[in-house]
Amino acid sequence: MDVQTVKKMAALARIRIQDEEMPYYQAALAKMVGLSDHLLSVDSEGVEPMYRPHDGVQFLREDCVTEVDRRDVYLDLAPACIAGLYLVPKVIE
Repeated sequence: MDVQTVKKMAALARIRIQDEEMPYYQAALAKMVGLSDHLLSVDSEGVEPMYRPHDGVQFLREDCVTEVDRRDVYLDLAPACIAGLYLVPKVIE
């Protein structure tokens, strides 16, 4: 992975990479590309695609309340509230 490629990828991702960080990013991106190359080399002939990662039934937990209502406690901690609603500063004019 050359410096120009890393700089181009950084520009596309809208991130700034300092020159002293360049070797780290070169190595990290080279590892990622190497991993994808390795995955492409795996023989997947005869492997049926899966539409979900689990073959069995997913068991869901029982839908029950596990927390106590602490709304009033949280409202008491707020700097400003009226009628059970938090008051926040106006940010859009």
